[in-house]
Amino acid sequence: MFCALTLASMRAEQNRTTGQYLVGLNEAGCSQCNARLRIASWINDCAIGCAHLLHFMLRYHADLSRTAKLFAMTQTLLDTKKLENILQEFADARNWQKHHSPKNLAMALTGEVGELVEIFQWRSEEESWQVAQAPETAEHVRQELADVALYLIRLASVLNVDLNAAIQDKLIMNAKKYPPL
Repeated sequence: MFCALTLASMRAEQNRTTGQYLVGLNEAGCSQCNARLRIASWINDCAIGCAHLLHFMLRYHADLSRTAKLFAMTQTLLDTKKLENILQEFADARNWQKHHSPKNLAMALTGEVGELVEIFQWRSEEESWQVAQAPETAEHVRQELADVALYLIRLASVLNVDLNAAIQDKLIMNAKKYPPL
């Protein structure tokens, strides 16, 4: 479990010799365990806020070092194994395996995304920011988001796609493709 990291300001520099990222933190600490991070300690002390530091590194440094790539590949950003097992048991108990082909799951996922989009249809930009809080739409939004997530995870499971690895790879690709301004 990661601690919740509070950051007032932050900067990162890549060491040209080692390829590691040195992260400078001001007023950085964990709001749950009161731990403090030291400059360049994030690789060794990755249990404290490493997801936040990885996000920062990917967002602001498109030129990722070998060390940073290795670090990214060893972290669990999204663990779906437990949910994959629950969905498998759910499908098995109803004899739905024959219906859970990649094609059918992709089509069902698309349908659920359509139901989510329908909530936003004909709303203004301002109104769209409120759908998750508005009493008349909040529960519907939650249900549709859950449906989308469940079908996405089930599809990935059926296709034997490691979502955690896919997401990590995509974050690295996006950081290279879309450098900071």
